Amino acid sequence: RRSAAEVLVRLRELGEDNEDIAEIYNNHKSYPENLLGALANNPEMTDFVSGYLTSPAKATGEGLTDSEKEQEYPLFLQWDPRWGYAEYGDHSTIGVAGCGPVCLSMALYYLLEDESLTPDVIAEKKKKKGYYVSGTGTAWSLLTDVPTKYGVTVTQPSVSEQAIKKALDEGSIVIC
Repeated sequence: RRSAAEVLVRLRELGEDNEDIAEIYNNHKSYPENLLGALANNPEMTDFVSGYLTSPAKATGEGLTDSEKEQEYPLFLQWDPRWGYAEYGDHSTIGVAGCGPVCLSMALYYLLEDESLTPDVIAEKKKKKGYYVSGTGTAWSLLTDVPTKYGVTVTQPSVSEQAIKKALDEGSIVIC
């Protein structure tokens, strides 16, 4: 975690080599602090942050790409413009605070090949059922309740390297 001042210092440094980050830094008062902090830690989300001011605060409704559908293990990113600008959490977005719905969406897509369960759809469930805990983030119950509705059995191994390795060796999917 960086203080607001540390975030600005980091963005100024990153902006020396990246025009888009320099532009964001120059207009930093227009962006939410949590988004700037995420960018300072993840410069790969520059395009997402650049589009923040002009993008609607909702998901685009676009589904998965053909490339994603062909992958055995798809990679969904929080800051994908298809869902990243959608509101999530305490005055935030999936792009900043939606790691739980994004991880669950990837796991469910892998298991069920149901391309309708995109991160924005999973995140919308939290609004309806209270799966977001203010000041904390996604409630663990999102990761247990939602998969069960689709016939997926969920267990919680102990949090140890050995238990997680065993689960993975047995072919389980692990969300940490």
